Amino acid sequence: MKDEDVLLAAILADPADDLARLAWADCQEEKGDPIRAAFVRAQVQQSLAYAALEECWKADLAPGDRQRQQASLAVGHAKRRVLALMAGRPSWLWPGSEAWDCTAGTACATVDGGGDILAWRRGFLWRAVCGPSFWMKHGPALVRQHPFESGVEWKSVVSRRESPAGDRWRVHRRSMPHAVWERFVPEDSGWEFSGFDSYQEAAEAVSRAALAWARAEEFSGEGR
Repeated sequence: MKDEDVLLAAILADPADDLARLAWADCQEEKGDPIRAAFVRAQVQQSLAYAALEECWKADLAPGDRQRQQASLAVGHAKRRVLALMAGRPSWLWPGSEAWDCTAGTACATVDGGGDILAWRRGFLWRAVCGPSFWMKHGPALVRQHPFESGVEWKSVVSRRESPAGDRWRVHRRSMPHAVWERFVPEDSGWEFSGFDSYQEAAEAVSRAALAWARAEEFSGEGR
């Protein structure tokens, strides 16, 4: 197994390990992809800079405080660097993607004409906001390369259901691919599952099912 494969496995197993990410970036530069390497390093720096600025906020430092000013400048510099690297639309970013936001340590790019969003953090995909069809097509390949710490948010899958006992959030069977639905619901749950107190709770359950399906497909060799 190549060094970069060992390091990628370490990143997927422990996404918080920035040393593995930086070592993986070194491997990319050595094999002739300096832009990919620079992107990982720039995003790690972006994340660290934003964390330092957050500490200034927590300490309630005044806007004119030197430490806070330095932290703000570091965040701005890192943001400009990340956006500059994304501007060239390298193939690993996503064919035809466009960067549209770069805040709070995260860089977002729209794909497939703007209908889906991929969020990058510390050099790898951190979150996807997409429709089920995008994930069913690309998810198994993406989870081989990215940790997706913040999961997958499927659009138009979760809806509110009003009831005398209070609003509940539900997921419809017809809105989810059958292969993912099987991993999502208890047996014999009918055409919907409504046992959620909030949108976030329902969306996180869908995310877990979508990731579980993609990782199972990845291990089975399907969806490649």
